[in-house]
Amino acid sequence: AAGELLVPDDAQPIPVILGHRPTPVGARVDAHPALAARGLEAPIRISGEHLAADLASLAERGIRSVFVEGGPTVVSALLAAGLVDELLVYVAPALLGGPRHAIADIGVSNMTGILRLATVERIPLGPDLLIRAIIEPRTEVL
Repeated sequence: AAGELLVPDDAQPIPVILGHRPTPVGARVDAHPALAARGLEAPIRISGEHLAADLASLAERGIRSVFVEGGPTVVSALLAAGLVDELLVYVAPALLGGPRHAIADIGVSNMTGILRLATVERIPLGPDLLIRAIIEPRTEVL
């Protein structure tokens, strides 16, 4: 039925909030089904000031996989720090102009340091396309 979850509450991902900004009152994340199922009162918070340490703290809690839904600042910081091993890229047959980018500076200024992706699968989603790709290990060009 509409609105029902496809997996049980205790199999839902644990919500993690990155940053210091307060969550708006009544935010849906505060009522996420995984919280009560795992005995948590609120989403886990990490600062984002030291991403590798933040992810290590999640690993200490048994969280070994993280699905990040973030804007260009978060995504770029994780890519630049080498903390991403898989990308889900959604492509739509539409153009949006302006100064905003999907990915900002990731510390790659030339072809020598480029991050190469290996496409794992392409999934049509109506008129859109989901591309699942892994980041290939970097090889230095001499």
